[in-house]
Amino acid sequence: MIQPFTALVLAGSRGGIDPVADYAGVAHKGLIVLGGRTLLARVLEALAGAGASRIGVISLEPPLRAAVGALSLAVPVEGIDAAASPSLSVRLGAERLGTPLLITTVDHALLQPEWVTQFLSACPPDADIAVLLAPEAVVRAAAPTTKRTYLSFRDGRYSGCNLFYLRTARGLAMVDLWRRVETYRKQPWRIAA
Repeated sequence: MIQPFTALVLAGSRGGIDPVADYAGVAHKGLIVLGGRTLLARVLEALAGAGASRIGVISLEPPLRAAVGALSLAVPVEGIDAAASPSLSVRLGAERLGTPLLITTVDHALLQPEWVTQFLSACPPDADIAVLLAPEAVVRAAAPTTKRTYLSFRDGRYSGCNLFYLRTARGLAMVDLWRRVETYRKQPWRIAA
């Protein structure tokens, strides 16, 4: 049985027009309607269904924040202002909500409560941080035409699943490393160094 957990949903904006939201005719990608529900509602409902006892949503977008306030969930959901970058937003969310903290994104449209509980159950008890990856074969079998980025490891290629778990505050060291990498994203030679 999974213990209640706190979750953080990244719903910030990179600035400018989001092409997917623009195509759907909405102000924010979290407001895209899929199967009669917004992506925001789908993600929050999946987290609540998995046992989240508290959820923070990182965003500065007024339409998205209004949508958060309009949802009726059995768990408290609070808006948290986005910081200047995704890594800084995660750090801010972790400082506000504490650890352990499950992190996902607002565009995780197909997220299922079972995936969350399986991930949390499989996290090693001594890990400070965990990241969910899916083997390429599993992704291709489920969605053969999807375009994904795959990371190569000794035992195969994997794609990220937008589920992260900061079990302890020591996991924030990885968030700090992520921040340093973000500052060099246009200078890959510095990332490699």
